[in-house]
Amino acid sequence: PDGQVIDHQRIEHLAGRRGISLRTGCFCNPGAGELALGLSGAEISGCFASSGRQMSYDDFRRCVNDKSTGAVRVSFGLASSFDDAFAFVEFARELL
Repeated sequence: PDGQVIDHQRIEHLAGRRGISLRTGCFCNPGAGELALGLSGAEISGCFASSGRQMSYDDFRRCVNDKSTGAVRVSFGLASSFDDAFAFVEFARELL
């Protein structure tokens, strides 16, 4: 309600405990989500430049001081039911 970001990994964990499957992370556009969440290009580049090796996602999160680096996406498809949608809406209301 106050506009503060709730980390996507926290949402994924809470949803999973309710049996709700969500897609979280940076999806198919690495970098865009991070920039949308306020990480600068210099901050991102600095992490990769200083790693000196292949960097894992967890390494990257530590490098940016555990700032959020992704988003949550809810998808409904042919196998989804009204009950699925209702369960998600109830879950989302609880987050408020």
